Amino acid sequence: MSWQSYVDEHLLCELPHGGQLSSAAIVGQDGGVWAQSDGFPEVSAEQVRAQAAAPRLRNCLCVRGCGRCR
Repeated sequence: MSWQSYVDEHLLCELPHGGQLSSAAIVGQDGGVWAQSDGFPEVSAEQVRAQAAAPRLRNCLCVRGCGRCR
């Protein structure tokens, strides 16, 4: 499975408790975009690195893939 199909088929699906993401992306900690949905906002590599370094996101699914934001 490609990262693009993962975004399209697994991140943009209906969420377990209702709702749905409007856009999604998978990016590396170096800021490189691996896959993204239509409508995902443009982000710079510097923005991605700053978010990855933010203490509030260190354990977050969107940064580390652990499955829970704390």
